[in-house]
Amino acid sequence: MLKGRIPVISVFAPVRNLRCNDSARMHESLVGTAQQRLLHGAKTLSYAFNCAVHRECDRRGVDDAILFTEDGCTLECPNSSIVVRYGDTLITPDPRIGILHGTSQRELFAWALQEGQHTYYKKLPFAELREADRLYMVHGGWVIPVNELDGQTYDYDSTEIETVNTAIHTGRTHDDALAIGPSSDYE
Repeated sequence: MLKGRIPVISVFAPVRNLRCNDSARMHESLVGTAQQRLLHGAKTLSYAFNCAVHRECDRRGVDDAILFTEDGCTLECPNSSIVVRYGDTLITPDPRIGILHGTSQRELFAWALQEGQHTYYKKLPFAELREADRLYMVHGGWVIPVNELDGQTYDYDSTEIETVNTAIHTGRTHDDALAIGPSSDYE
């Protein structure tokens, strides 16, 4: 059973709004392959920036934010990975864009594959989030459905969320998750 309320997510370019200069966040989507010196995917190095994003969320009255590149590709939330659902297909941003390859996201993918669904990593244009059937934040071993993104509402299946979270917490997805990752060339 889902406890608490479902998050409301706001999308904004926090770097510009907060007048911060964080080159690890506002970059083009090819930077993960072009600038290895930037230590992409290391959330602990982004702690101050992520705290600033959460303060901005509080100021705006929303629960979280989705970060994206200058050329419009989805990155992640400050403390969560983003996964979108289109029918029986789950898609998440390719970690080679310069984000953390989330453990919880891989667990969700392992569950989906065990259930006969499809999973993909790709450079995910932000506009495609608005076309999704469902939207999830995943972190800390939890899959959390998003019910609203900048005023657009999303459906969610509370039984499915409970089932996948149980699968993660009972260890059912652990071994399969270890082998999950992008398998094609980065765009």
